[in-house]
Amino acid sequence: MSVRVPHLAVPFQITGRSAAVVEQDSDGEIRDCVFALLSTRVGSRLERPEYGIPDELFELLTPGMGADQVLAAIEEWEPRARALAAVEIDELVKTVQIRLEMSE
Repeated sequence: MSVRVPHLAVPFQITGRSAAVVEQDSDGEIRDCVFALLSTRVGSRLERPEYGIPDELFELLTPGMGADQVLAAIEEWEPRARALAAVEIDELVKTVQIRLEMSE
């Protein structure tokens, strides 16, 4: 019998009268953890200054520069997700798409 363990969704959201949650170890929770990692600049968390990526706004993330750092951070901080090498960058609107493979 599996025990359901809810975690607050990231980013934090209110749905109806309660906070949105995702189940621990679900694909949604893993995606949320990767989102939190990629939204955190290295040095910004006092309790864990090494956590995050060097540039959460992706200003430095261009083909051949920065993508390796992002993929390495995901590999280091979220072992349940494997970032596939395909990182799509749209410099016009500053978006980044990273394909993830989730592990059970």
